[in-house]
This record gives sequence, C-alpha cells and structure tokens, in this order.
Amino acid sequence: MSVRVLALAGALLVLPGCASDGGEADATTPMPAATTVVPTTAAPTTPAATTAAPTTPASSPGPVAPPPGDGDVPVLDGRVAALVLGVSSGGRVAFDPVQFLTGEEASAAARAHGDEDPPPNDFYIVNDDRALRDLPFAPGVAVGMLMDADGELCGDIAVGCPPMSVADWESALEGEWGDLLLSMPYWLTVSDGTVTAIEQQYVP
Repeated sequence: MSVRVLALAGALLVLPGCASDGGEADATTPMPAATTVVPTTAAPTTPAATTAAPTTPASSPGPVAPPPGDGDVPVLDGRVAALVLGVSSGGRVAFDPVQFLTGEEASAAARAHGDEDPPPNDFYIVNDDRALRDLPFAPGVAVGMLMDADGELCGDIAVGCPPMSVADWESALEGEWGDLLLSMPYWLTVSDGTVTAIEQQYVP
C-alpha cells in the first residue's frame, strides 16, 4: 500500500564583451569566430551521447520489475506482507504483496519516497510493485486475527482472537466491518504456490 516506487535543458552562453576593446579586439575577432564554430559542432555531439546514456539504464529495470500477468511476476515463497483484496468461495485469496517496514528501514524508505521521516507510528508500507496475486489456501488453514468480525480488538494484541476458519473470515470481510478488516495488512506464509498460514497485522 503505497505500497506510493520522475527533462533535459540546454543553455547557450553569449559573451558580448569580447568586441568592446577597440582595435585590438577587432584583430582578435576572427579567432573567437573560429573557436565558436568548434563548440557549435561539438554541442550536438554531446547531447547525442547524453541521450544515449539514459536509454541504457531505462531498459535495465525491465527484467527486475516485469509487467504483471500470469507467469510474469516473481514467485512468492515464505512469509509475505500483503494487502488482502478478498477471498473467493473456492478457497483462494487475492492480495497485493507489500513491504511492511519498521525502525530504520521504515525511515529510510520514507525518505526515499519523499514522505515524513520518521514515519508516524514507526512503520511504513512500500507498494512499488502493484502486481496482484491470487493463491489457494492449504486445507485446514485458520486465520490469526487481532479483531473479531465486528472490527473490535480481542483484548491483548499479543494474544489476539481465536483463529477464524477461512469461511468465517470470508463472511467477516463481506460483512459490515469488512472494509476495516481489509484496511489492515496481513502476513501470508506461502509454500509451493499455496497459502499455508495467514495472520492479521495491527496498525494504529
């Protein structure tokens, strides 16, 4: 969520004072005229080289951040922070992977994105890659929640609520307080393209 990861100007310098020194300036006039021709010829060459230089880096991010689509996005594995978009009745979860950062990592990311540093509440969510995912749940997965279906915190955040079944979680997300439950990040554990665990992350 966010998640939130940017022209070329040329200037021509004219030196009018060279011809204001009387006769000696006139004798010198042909030299600057000849010298002016050399930079004028070199000037188009320099922009051409400069234009070519940005072209090479511009193509570099291609392999690093491929366009989203089936088979075009990196494979997820391990524990991943995500913004959940919804759950299907077929036992699949749609989500947007993000970076959930705290401490110095959060401050560095906030500075890099031009946001408040340090970030409020000491966390920062980076969502530079907007590629969405849709993965199945492993059988018997329960959802670790800090809020109940009514959006109320279940006592101690360190303990949380009793785990929800995927079916109950789906109903809660579609209920009155679904928008609040979806506004919180979640941690998904992914193994071999399957979600094996999911936990709600509380944010103030």
